[in-house]
Amino acid sequence: MNLNNIRQIGKIFNSHGVQGELKVASYTSYPEIYATLDQVILIGKSTKKVYKVINTRPVKDHWLFRLEGVENMDQAKNLKDFDIYVSEDELIPLAEDEFLISDLINAEVYSTENKYLGKIDNYFDNGEHGICEVKMPDGKIFLFPTTKEVLIDIEANSKVVINVLPELLELND
Repeated sequence: MNLNNIRQIGKIFNSHGVQGELKVASYTSYPEIYATLDQVILIGKSTKKVYKVINTRPVKDHWLFRLEGVENMDQAKNLKDFDIYVSEDELIPLAEDEFLISDLINAEVYSTENKYLGKIDNYFDNGEHGICEVKMPDGKIFLFPTTKEVLIDIEANSKVVINVLPELLELND
């Protein structure tokens, strides 16, 4: 599946109501982009499909999407866990110190001394900053914050360089 020139901006985590609305977790610092979308690309395990966006609206800590062709709860439930992508043309340009969450997922993590630490499996937001979950070669997991002191460099979807602060790895044992 070719993912060139598209970026992930969210993930469907459930259905909402009986009319086919979708609950979406936002993967962007600019969720207002959702209000401007004409279409989205939904990607599942082996499925990629373009949908026209009928309506979006914010609700608490997530968004609700109405998509053309998704008209009932069963259709919406079938889209649970699908990732939401848009064309890069539709993205808001990033500032110099900003990044896309999708650039982090599956990236290999290295220390500033070029020591391989593992691969980023997950990202979540704790309110103050993002947190990356890294699976180490030995199977252990460690977390690091996406602060300027720790996150040094990002090469989209391939490599992330972090400053391993004293006791960062030990805190995760």
